[in-house]
Amino acid sequence: MTLTFASDLNSESATQISNYEVKKWDLIRSRKYGSERYNIETLDISDIKISADGKTVKLILEDIVPVDVITIKYNVLDKEGVSLQGTLQNTIRALGDDEDDFITSIK
Repeated sequence: MTLTFASDLNSESATQISNYEVKKWDLIRSRKYGSERYNIETLDISDIKISADGKTVKLILEDIVPVDVITIKYNVLDKEGVSLQGTLQNTIRALGDDEDDFITSIK
């Protein structure tokens, strides 16, 4: 899972696994909007790599599979010490062979 930020990241903060939380769950699709969450699981991040330009982090998730909902919470610092916090939410329909198939930009 690759996250690209608009500003340069503090490499120590950006590569600390405890600064991220990745959860996934399933929904029951129906005509009614909304569903309970099923099969909720927190995914383990086995490693984090930062790009040479200092703006992109790659979260290594060994157990990633297609899923209805995945959320990534992050709380990192940029190079100036400014806190960057947020939550991304996506659906993964298929995983590609290319490691850069899934890119989320944060601005």
